[in-house]
Amino acid sequence: SVLLWRSSRGIVYLKEEKADEIDLVDLALNRAPGWIAEFWLLQKQASVEKGNETNLEWADILQPAISEIILAKTEADLLSLSLLASSLSFLRRHAPSWTQEFLYPCFNFDTQNKRAGVVWASHLVHGSWSRDTALELRPVMRVAFKILANSGDRVTSEFIGQSAMLTCEDFFEVNSDGWLTQLTLSLSPDQRATWIRMLTGRIGKLTRESRMRVWSRWLHTYWCDRADGSPVALIGVESEELADLAFLFDEVFPQAVALLVRGPKLPKTNFLPRELSESELPERYPEAFMDAINWVLSSMKDYISPHPMLMGLLSRLPRRRSLLNSWVTFCDPLSDLHFEKARFLESEGQKWFINEG
Repeated sequence: SVLLWRSSRGIVYLKEEKADEIDLVDLALNRAPGWIAEFWLLQKQASVEKGNETNLEWADILQPAISEIILAKTEADLLSLSLLASSLSFLRRHAPSWTQEFLYPCFNFDTQNKRAGVVWASHLVHGSWSRDTALELRPVMRVAFKILANSGDRVTSEFIGQSAMLTCEDFFEVNSDGWLTQLTLSLSPDQRATWIRMLTGRIGKLTRESRMRVWSRWLHTYWCDRADGSPVALIGVESEELADLAFLFDEVFPQAVALLVRGPKLPKTNFLPRELSESELPERYPEAFMDAINWVLSSMKDYISPHPMLMGLLSRLPRRRSLLNSWVTFCDPLSDLHFEKARFLESEGQKWFINEG
């Protein structure tokens, strides 16, 4: 395989294509250098699975070829390097010293601009994170934020999604050195909204305990800072995503709503937070729930459809006189939005809240 590798190094593979405009991993898997590099990776994986691997680095016979791949002087090297980068977590476990000494430096845009674009794209699109790679690449990733946020649709989308994922894991403290602040400043307004949407998707899959750990570790502080305009003020499209996020935190829902309503209004929309009909929040936190729904309604367009939650909400609220003003505030925009039952709901609310019992 080493002899075949050497014979493949002088061939042109990219032709008129540019390495930063194509998926090099996909290309590598269909070209001789990639086949050989993949064979070496599979061979190493087979040794691991059989329990035969005593040397956690590359075999001596492969060392010269691996060194040439890292230098990336030919297109064959570059294709093979993309495959190695896509297997970063595996190599960190089974060739740790080599990975830290030789592969990690390739991710540094300050010193390895050409290689850095290749390895980041390959890792983000095809690879995976481990605790070790997240911790050890954290400072290099921070330097790369602005570049990765402008690296083409596929790579940038993966970057935004995986940075959201990393904040949900317990790999590291996300803002101990301004990592999260720098990430926020590196994203455009629309990218920040996308990041919050991807974060919401991640948090929605967590257990209640894990959700609360995210809230206490960094999210509450981050949201407070953003509501205060630091490091950059929230905008309407972010508020729409944060509304969905707030409804995931039933344990601290009043705190989340207090932050939500401090932010900018939603863009004019017919948006209602998801899963309201199934939520127990009206019963558990009626005041906070009414604050949230009234804040959402204040941004509605000219018409609102008869959402089932609107008609059934009254009977789910406790019969407290203190909720009457919130109920009137709720009904007023419904009337403006041509919701035909608005005044009926207001009248029913007068009876419900005044006749406590």
